Amino acid sequence: MIFIKNLKKSLGGKKVLDGVNLHVKKGEILVIMGRSGEGKSVLLKLIIGLLAPDSGSIYIDGIDITSLNEKELNDVRKRFGMLFQSAALFDYMTVLGNVGFSYVEHTNLRSCEIRNLVEEKLEMVDLKDVIDKKPNELSGGMKKRVGLARAIAMNPKIMLYDEPTTGLDPITGKTIDELIVRLKKKLSTTGVAVTHDLKSAFRIADRIAFLDKGKIVGIYRPDKINEAKEEIVRKFISQ
Repeated sequence: MIFIKNLKKSLGGKKVLDGVNLHVKKGEILVIMGRSGEGKSVLLKLIIGLLAPDSGSIYIDGIDITSLNEKELNDVRKRFGMLFQSAALFDYMTVLGNVGFSYVEHTNLRSCEIRNLVEEKLEMVDLKDVIDKKPNELSGGMKKRVGLARAIAMNPKIMLYDEPTTGLDPITGKTIDELIVRLKKKLSTTGVAVTHDLKSAFRIADRIAFLDKGKIVGIYRPDKINEAKEEIVRKFISQ
């Protein structure tokens, strides 16, 4: 589903990614881990086309997005859903407006049809009776679930998760992880997640890739990462 070849990117004169090679299998969730400042979130932005690489290729379902113009890139982006670290909800909109945003922008559905679809997506993330509330009336966990409902609104093929459990208590974080896994199965999506949360990674990952000094130094099954030969990986998971 996603194939990345020799990807390089510098920001502000600093080399962030230095030849990343990675593939994400259809139907799996690949978790990318590594120390802070190693370029994990930058890699997500490159995958969805919010940043352009300095060199290298990114194939999404067989299409090299680095060669596309903006219109073509927007068409590819419609295959994605993204859950942002802070949920990134529009404060001035209700939950209906947030989750229904894509329907308003990309369809000709009537208001009542949009409301019905939003209610369906909210039910998928175990939220009820919040459709007319504003984000400031919701808890952190509820905001994440609204963000997740918005991300799946257009039935994406690929889901990206940027620190999905950051700022949540352990019980709420586990709930979000369980939702991510459940929605992957229900919607048959492929996922890429960035997280520092080891427990979260082990709960959602089919495989874990470790990013260090601009390169992927290893890819592991969660139940085998303790056997990693790389010292940086062993230190990271022993914390």
